[in-house]
Amino acid sequence: MTNDIDESTPNQNERLLAVFSHLSILIPRIGFIVPIIIWAVQVNQKGKPQSATFQSFQAFTYQLCVIAIGFIGYSFSMLSVFIFNTYLMFPMMIINSITQFILTAYGIWGAIMMFQGKPFHY
Repeated sequence: MTNDIDESTPNQNERLLAVFSHLSILIPRIGFIVPIIIWAVQVNQKGKPQSATFQSFQAFTYQLCVIAIGFIGYSFSMLSVFIFNTYLMFPMMIINSITQFILTAYGIWGAIMMFQGKPFHY
């Protein structure tokens, strides 16, 4: 008898957990807490596919990087006030806002891909 179910394909519950992990990027500055909680719960469950664990850890690390990039961008824009007066502050804030928007949109794209059951890696 053959097994028609692919073990690497996440089931509906795992996909939803992965979607919540990726969508938590919409919660400013504290969204990384959701994927780390999902990861902590899923990592201890033996005998289950680890796709939700992998996706939640990916979302966690990605969101920490997004927070760091935002902090660095904000720091540079504030530093430009002291070095170059206010002339560069506004363009740097606009660049930082556009960067944050693109990074957030990519996290949402990850949620969409996981909802559709397609593999996604940052």
